[in-house]
Amino acid sequence: MKREIKFRAWHIKDKVMFDVIELGLGEGSSMCVYSKKFNRVRESNYRNEFEVMQYTGLKDKHGKEIYEGDIVRIMDEKEKLEVFWEYGAFFVNNQKLWKQVSLGNWGSGQIELLGNIYENSNLLDGKGE
Repeated sequence: MKREIKFRAWHIKDKVMFDVIELGLGEGSSMCVYSKKFNRVRESNYRNEFEVMQYTGLKDKHGKEIYEGDIVRIMDEKEKLEVFWEYGAFFVNNQKLWKQVSLGNWGSGQIELLGNIYENSNLLDGKGE
């Protein structure tokens, strides 16, 4: 199965999430990020201004796209899990099993997107939804 490659980014200073149209490398360690939200290319030191997240290629049971940094619930469990990229795959931490589990182990109908770690970090500390 072919996976669509796309990104979104969190603008750290402005605290806004946006879809990334194009990524590029600038001089030194800077990154160019083009977005309809900014309607121009933003060049900055990647680590200081943006957090860029990749699309997993999966959608949740409501058809919402799942990205790195998203918070999901699997199969109506109470546990809320953060999606992350490691070793060439997307994972969630399963606290019950004390290990990382590949997000691809579940079908879209078994995953529910709850939010993300930037706009909804309270979900992971038990204070949200």
